[in-house]
Amino acid sequence: MPIPRSQAREEYKKLYGAGVAKIRTGEFPGALEDFTAALALARDLGDTGLQHEAQANLSMVYIQLGEERRAEKGLREILLNSREHKVRFGAAYNLAVSQRKQGRYGRANFYASKAMESATKVRDASARAGCHNLLGNILMSQSFLDKALAEYRKALELTPKDPRVTYNLGVELIKQGRRDEGVHFLKETIRH
Repeated sequence: MPIPRSQAREEYKKLYGAGVAKIRTGEFPGALEDFTAALALARDLGDTGLQHEAQANLSMVYIQLGEERRAEKGLREILLNSREHKVRFGAAYNLAVSQRKQGRYGRANFYASKAMESATKVRDASARAGCHNLLGNILMSQSFLDKALAEYRKALELTPKDPRVTYNLGVELIKQGRRDEGVHFLKETIRH
């Protein structure tokens, strides 16, 4: 006997929350289980929006597990079909990360730009900072050091205490021979 819709939605929220908590603690296999179950519930409900959200979150876990190609499953369809900017952000961001890890920098840049568009529409400074950080990583992978540094600085303006940003900025500055400035940002990373 199927469970009532309201109960199924509550269960989806619990699974989503548990998956997010596990991502934050690095418990990726557990997060994979939670997001897989959330996707199954969303499908049972016939809720396309929840399906897109669950699929984007599932792809994030696959990226963390090193399964970039598997992570891409369904993300392009989300970009084509979803009207939810937050979900579109997740799909585009995950596609950009996956493409960067596979050395497809042009595509990675394209999807990072799409993620930035969605982050701007939802007015999420943290998401925009994440996009600038990702664009910096893409540029650094291509040895465009000055452009990468500019992206990291944009991210730092939006989230001054984000350790991912201060770390990347510190490493980039050291690569450019600006040791003292780079060490300063690496120390900031440790403080946060």
